[in-house]
Amino acid sequence: MKLGLITDSHLCPPGTPPARWHNPYDFPHATEHLVRAIAHHLVAAVDAIVVLGDLTNNGDRGSIDDGLHLLAGAERPVWLLAGNHDCDAAVDALPNRIASTSHPALQMLTARGALIDGMSIAGLPLAEVTASEWRVTPPEIDTWGAAPVLLLSHFPVISNERAIRAAGLRYAGSFAGDDAVSEALQARQMPTIVVHGHLHVRDAVVAGPVLQIGCAALIEPPHECATLTVTDEAGELTVQVSHHAVAPSPPVRLPVLAPDNARWIFGNGKWESSTDTTAP
Repeated sequence: MKLGLITDSHLCPPGTPPARWHNPYDFPHATEHLVRAIAHHLVAAVDAIVVLGDLTNNGDRGSIDDGLHLLAGAERPVWLLAGNHDCDAAVDALPNRIASTSHPALQMLTARGALIDGMSIAGLPLAEVTASEWRVTPPEIDTWGAAPVLLLSHFPVISNERAIRAAGLRYAGSFAGDDAVSEALQARQMPTIVVHGHLHVRDAVVAGPVLQIGCAALIEPPHECATLTVTDEAGELTVQVSHHAVAPSPPVRLPVLAPDNARWIFGNGKWESSTDTTAP
C-alpha cells in the first residue's frame, strides 16, 4: 500500500493577514503548493491521498470548496481529517462540505476504520473544539482485531515535545486525552503506525509496537508532502516514508528532526529502524 500524505496546506482567502508558526506562512502560494503536492503523488502512483488536517486556515467555505475541488480532481481515493483550523467556523464544516459534494472519491476517516489490503485503517476525527482544548472521537481499538493498524490523525498521539523544544522549535500540543490513547495503543501486541501533522515538524517516534511519523507542513518551509509505503511479506511488516519538498525554502531553520527517507521493520513486538534517523 502506497499513500500520498498532505497536511497543513492552510488554504485561505486573498487578503488573509500574515501568520507564522516556525516560519512565515506562504499564503500567496498556498494553492500552488497543494497543486504540486497532488501532482507529486500522482506521479508516484499512490493508491490513495490522505489529508491530515488544516486543509484551510480559517475553515471558510470558499477555501474548503477550493481544496476539495483540487483533491477530487486527483482521480484517486482521498481520505480526509479535519484539523483545528478547519473547525474555526464550525467543527463539522469540512465533513458537511464533503457530504454536499457527493464526490465518491472524498471520504472522511472514522475511528472504527476499515480493513484494506489486510490492514485496518482508522482516523481520529475531531469531535469538539473549544478555546482551551481539542477533543477527538476515541479510536475504537476493540474493533480492530489482530490486524496491523494505520492510525491517521491531525494531532500526535505520542508526545515528542521534549525533543522538539530541545531543537529550539515551538510545540503546538495535542488533543485532550492523548496519554490514554497512547497507552492503549502501546498495550496492543500488534503494530500500530500513527501518521500526523499539526506540529509542522518532520519527525519520528517509536514506542514499543507504535511507530509515529510526523509530517512537516505545506504552508511553511520545508513545504513538504510525504509518501508512505507499507508492505507485509511473509509476516514481516515494513514501513517506508519519503518526504518531498514541493517548493524551495529560504535560508531559515527548518523544523526537521528526521531524514528525507526512512524505513522501519516490525519484529519481536517492536519497531526497528533500518535507516540512519538523524536529521541531515
